[in-house]
Amino acid sequence: DMFERFERSSGRIVSWYMAREVFAAAALTDKDGISVTLGRELPQGSAELVDLIRRCQQVAYTAWHRLNRFDRGQCQTMVFQVIEEALRRIDTDGTVRSDDCIGPLRDRLDQAEEFMLRCATRRAQSKYLKGMLLGTVAIGAILAAVTVVLVAMDDLTRLGGQLLLVATAGTVGAVVSVLWRMTSGSFRMNLPTLDHDMKTTDLRLMAALRPVIGLVFALGAIVLVMGELIPLDQQGGSSQTALFAGIGFLAGFSERLAQDMFVRSGQGLAGVAGDSPSAGPSAGLSPGPGDFIVSGAARAGRR
Repeated sequence: DMFERFERSSGRIVSWYMAREVFAAAALTDKDGISVTLGRELPQGSAELVDLIRRCQQVAYTAWHRLNRFDRGQCQTMVFQVIEEALRRIDTDGTVRSDDCIGPLRDRLDQAEEFMLRCATRRAQSKYLKGMLLGTVAIGAILAAVTVVLVAMDDLTRLGGQLLLVATAGTVGAVVSVLWRMTSGSFRMNLPTLDHDMKTTDLRLMAALRPVIGLVFALGAIVLVMGELIPLDQQGGSSQTALFAGIGFLAGFSERLAQDMFVRSGQGLAGVAGDSPSAGPSAGLSPGPGDFIVSGAARAGRR
């Protein structure tokens, strides 16, 4: 009767263990849920095993929320095997000696946790990629609509066309950057909050904003170049357009490159005699104009 009432609320029991000498039990259901019950009076020396079981419950809870059905079932089976073995060690009529078993059980739990993290990361990256592609399609549609409207109104100037091209290049650069890091294995991200369907998380929203960041960086870099805050040899005609498109792509591809350009443009505004910032994100990133020559001459004089 107890099993039947449990299965009506939690699902059919797939694996279970009920202790004979102590009040302890655990069950794994077909819904990949793990339930553990531990009594207050447990044998001496079982504290480490109890802590291990509590950690198993944490890993199982995380896996249930973060993984899809197939990966979740595999991970929960691995975790339940550790719980079952730990309960067998606790289910004694004397003092528990956990020194000889706690190490291997922890290793097995570590393997289950690593499996869970790999699967959760892969699933989060898949969701991130889909959100980023949706954001890219939305930006592409907006840029195409703006281009069509300007052409229809016969108001598409050379500068306007260059800026639209730069915006497109920045968006493409941001997408290529993420794709390249994913394929090379260097892409890192925080796992989403514990939500199985990821409907209440901001993962897709943040992914959709990634192309927008590339677009903004690209336009910002071109504005600095056109304003001559960053000294570049700007040639006319198609060479200038190609230069702007290349800078836009690089700014969208590398956030660090774009940030360095912004810092250097701020130093250009300060002038040769201006002070480099002593606080804030630009502090100490690069010396002011002319500092290389002065510091180099000073070092040469000391030598």
